[in-house]
Amino acid sequence: MVLWPVFELAKLCKEEGILMIIDEIQTGIGRTGSLFAYEQYDIETDILTLAEGLASGLPIRAMLGKEKLREGVFRRQPCF
Repeated sequence: MVLWPVFELAKLCKEEGILMIIDEIQTGIGRTGSLFAYEQYDIETDILTLAEGLASGLPIRAMLGKEKLREGVFRRQPCF
């Protein structure tokens, strides 16, 4: 059985406690048949980046993360 590199990477991240960051700027929002392309591989991500499909070409970007990351991101008072 051949394991694709993405499965090996996901396994390594989980075993070593490394954040799995997936860039869905070109492939997200249904462009590959599912809402996010990584869902087709049945893996989990800690951080997900989005852009192109969010606003039909307008310069809008987003980063989504698991709730467990909130404390590390907002150590200080958020500026918004």
